[in-house]
Amino acid sequence: MNSFENEIDIEEWQIPTIKKINKKHNDLTLTNDADKEIDADKIIVGLNKIKNIDKITTLKIQYNSKLMDLRLIESFPSLENLFIHGYNIKSFTGIECFSKGKSLIIDTEKNKKRDIAEIEHLKIEKIVLTYAREEDINAISKCKSLETLLIHNCPNIDFEKFKFVPIKTIQMWAGKIECIKDISNI
Repeated sequence: MNSFENEIDIEEWQIPTIKKINKKHNDLTLTNDADKEIDADKIIVGLNKIKNIDKITTLKIQYNSKLMDLRLIESFPSLENLFIHGYNIKSFTGIECFSKGKSLIIDTEKNKKRDIAEIEHLKIEKIVLTYAREEDINAISKCKSLETLLIHNCPNIDFEKFKFVPIKTIQMWAGKIECIKDISNI
């Protein structure tokens, strides 16, 4: 376990053995540098037993995480910022517990197995998405509180889908736009 100022890095497989984190830590990074198999249910139980886990406002799931879904989010009642980098993430089940969420960053590289459809019901202000797919854009276009969208490597976007989203900023890198129609309602 390494800690710096308000940040703490934890090997996810060690979570069941951790009793407490310092109150000053509000930024948690989950990693699996040892490449050990995990039991997600045991991780959730372990998180719920850690004293001061409720102080965490930022959670980063690193690329080498063995997590396959986001059910562990239920253990973080104060979570505002979520960074998802896990190559093994397949489902966003559990994202509904991200109720205080402000910012969601999804960069699972070219993990085509992941399904982010569950985000459509989030009340979130900002989404950053790398390697977007058409179904990702469909889910994002249903986020009724979204104000900022940053997308990298995305398919053609039909901005008409965003007409009921109070979006103020859209930034795209390496994306594709075939036609921009009337976007005054965006």
